[in-house]
Amino acid sequence: MILGVLALSLCVTGDVLAEKEHKHSEACTHEEKIKSPNGGRMIELEPYHVEFYATPERMIQVRFYDHDMKPVQLDQAQIQVVAQAESGTQKYDLLLKEGVFLSDQLLPEGESYHLVLRIKTDSESSFKNIRFLFDPSICSDCKLGEYACTCEGHNH
Repeated sequence: MILGVLALSLCVTGDVLAEKEHKHSEACTHEEKIKSPNGGRMIELEPYHVEFYATPERMIQVRFYDHDMKPVQLDQAQIQVVAQAESGTQKYDLLLKEGVFLSDQLLPEGESYHLVLRIKTDSESSFKNIRFLFDPSICSDCKLGEYACTCEGHNH
């Protein structure tokens, strides 16, 4: 029943597509996919760029950047991750340490599975859900995890 309520809450709250096209503004002039400073998946969540990175040990790191890709610390943000792996659904509440949101548990093992990144940037906002396929295998072209691949023409 708890999983059903969690699934319903994920559907009812605001969703953001991870593959959403990057909106350009005067402050943001790049013409291609945003390159990650640490090799993670970059997600547009106005007014921020959000980096989701899974370490080689399968720990989660999330960082926020401004339009100039300078790190931004959001002390009031809340971040949750829901991994929907073959082994079952696992939920993570990330904790802020030295400007980086970190998991205290490992992501499940496996080739690929769906993730829901839930972000609340401040106490006044609601959670935004970013859904994507997490595939940790390495892209042969860009050498990033497939979940973070920036290669033109690759459908991730």
